[in-house]
Amino acid sequence: MLQVTEEAQKSNGEMYWHVLTTGAFGTINDYFREVNGQVYRWNEALSAEEVYLPANPTAGMQWSTANTDSIVIDAVSATLSSQNGCDYTNLLKVITYSGGSTSGSTSYYKQGIGLIEIASAQAYLDSVVIY
Repeated sequence: MLQVTEEAQKSNGEMYWHVLTTGAFGTINDYFREVNGQVYRWNEALSAEEVYLPANPTAGMQWSTANTDSIVIDAVSATLSSQNGCDYTNLLKVITYSGGSTSGSTSYYKQGIGLIEIASAQAYLDSVVIY
């Protein structure tokens, strides 16, 4: 289950929406904020803000997070037949390479909906993180 529980101020002085995800995998606490179309995520472990999704993504765009993950926009018009039985078009396909790994985790986002599927986890989510 996903729910926005509150707005919380972090040590950088910015306000973030606290997104609580609960399920068989446990509980995940995430903090997001949006400025001019760009979505930021607060990295609780490092007390640092990271770009989660850029405002105007283009294929090939890449950046690094505070914990040295490399994020790459693989496509801006990908298609997907998801595990929830839906077909999606015009998806943002994002690949995350953790800690210098050469194999990445793929996530798909639909504009106006948010996260559709995390391919590497073989799971799907609906998300409050709007892209």
